[in-house]
This record gives sequence, C-alpha cells and structure tokens, in this order.
Amino acid sequence: MSRTMDDLGEVIGYVLKRAQSVMRVRMDEALRPLGVTAPQYACLELPHRTPGISGSELARGFSPRHPVGSPRSTN
Repeated sequence: MSRTMDDLGEVIGYVLKRAQSVMRVRMDEALRPLGVTAPQYACLELPHRTPGISGSELARGFSPRHPVGSPRSTN
C-alpha cells in the first residue's frame, strides 16, 4: 500500500505533535524546582536571545503567524 503526500503529512504532523508534547512535559519537570513554567521561561528566553527586542516584537514572537526573525511586510 503506497502512501499519498497527504498521508505522509499527517504522519509527520502526528510525530511532531507527539515530540512537542514529550518535550513540554520534560521542560515542565525541569523548570518546576525553579518555580517557572514553560511559557514563563519562553518569555524570559526570547529577549535574552534577541537583545533590544520591542514589546510588540516579543508578542509577535509568540504568534505562529509572525515568528521573530521572519520576514514581515513594511506596508
């Protein structure tokens, strides 16, 4: 039985979502002793890796439509 590209995309999507879930659990476990959640860590890490980032750029960094560093329209 051959797979179509749609089937392959579904399999890859499932595997990536599963990996993300596992990483989130492990990250939560690692951060718990520090009293920090994964989203709080992300809010601290993004400005650390991008010095001088503005508040609006920080907000866009958490948007799946406009990740930091992605090309954006200047219009």
